[in-house]
Amino acid sequence: MNPIPIPQPGPVPTTLFTNGYLHALMLVTIVSLAVIFVMMLWTMWRATRERARVRCPVRLRRARVLFRLGAAGERTDVVRCSIFGRRPVTCGEACLRAHPAFGR
Repeated sequence: MNPIPIPQPGPVPTTLFTNGYLHALMLVTIVSLAVIFVMMLWTMWRATRERARVRCPVRLRRARVLFRLGAAGERTDVVRCSIFGRRPVTCGEACLRAHPAFGR
C-alpha cells in the first residue's frame, strides 16, 4: 500500500524557470500572436488597395498602378503610378474607368 503524500507547509514552489518546455511554449505563443496581429493589419491595409498592370491611356505604355478602392470594391483614386514615379499623378486619372484595354 502506497502512503498518501502529506502536503508541505507553505506555498507550492512554482516558477517559470523549473521547466524549459514552459519557456518554449510561452515563446511560441507570443510569436504566434504577433504574427497573427501583423497579418491582420496587413489584410486590413490590402483590403482598400489594388495593384494592377494597365496600359496607360495618356502615355500609351504599360504602367504599374496602385488604386484606392471604395466600399463596393470600385476604383476611386490612383495612389501611385510607375510612369509618374513619386510625383503627383497629373494625368486626370483616366485609368480609373473600367475598360477592357486597361487591364480590368
